[in-house]
Amino acid sequence: MRGFQKVVDEIRWSVAQVLLIPTLLNGVIAFLLFYTVLSYFNFYPMLSFVPAVVLVIYQTIQFLRIDKIKLVERYYPALHEKLRTAADYANQSDIMVDELHKEVLHDVRDVATSAFLSRTNLAKKTFAVILLSFVLLSITHFNLDSESLKLKIKEKIAQAIDKALVEKGDSIFNNTLEQRGGSGVGVGINTDIFGKQNLAKLGDEQLDVLINPASVEFKIGKIEDPEKKDFQSVFPTDVYLEQSKTYEENIPKEQQELVKKYFKELGKG
Repeated sequence: MRGFQKVVDEIRWSVAQVLLIPTLLNGVIAFLLFYTVLSYFNFYPMLSFVPAVVLVIYQTIQFLRIDKIKLVERYYPALHEKLRTAADYANQSDIMVDELHKEVLHDVRDVATSAFLSRTNLAKKTFAVILLSFVLLSITHFNLDSESLKLKIKEKIAQAIDKALVEKGDSIFNNTLEQRGGSGVGVGINTDIFGKQNLAKLGDEQLDVLINPASVEFKIGKIEDPEKKDFQSVFPTDVYLEQSKTYEENIPKEQQELVKKYFKELGKG
């Protein structure tokens, strides 16, 4: 039957078009995924085209190698071996071949291209595209980036550490004292060594401090040598002891020896 080769080529092209749809969806998913990640880290988002194009080219080469005639026969058992035989003798014409071509054309009319697509996989991939698009729009709209996430993570870690130090401070201090042999006499246990819990939260608050400039100006360029001054001595030149006059004036000379002996005896006793 003349013209049957065109029918075979049309069957192969129709199947190839159907197989191209999930491949393109995979490329779109790869592009959106890489674009979302690169946009979040502010690292050349347009590079996302590279993995997407590579994936599409690779999967296109893979399904081009598939024998479309065998694929149709696998989905439609009524055409098993008949379609391949008719395709092998597409350019020949005789009574048997023409009857086979007519029978195959009659059966091919029942072939639906939608049979080669999985509706479940298409629904999953479509949902992935919608989800990634929503995430990408959220990052763009709310100006989300990795730096803000890092700051938030550091703040959470710092708060957790401060809270752990405040809550576990007493037990840590007591364990240290037990390892050293207990408290004992003269050793005071101050369980509140970290102060009140609200004091530990002061570091999280922003303080506005205004520093007034000093009234004395200090300029580096006007440094001068210290002024020399002559200092006067305040100490007396002659230091001497003067005997008390009260002792000699009040006690007569005749009784001085007697008084001395008296005080000596007192000193011995």
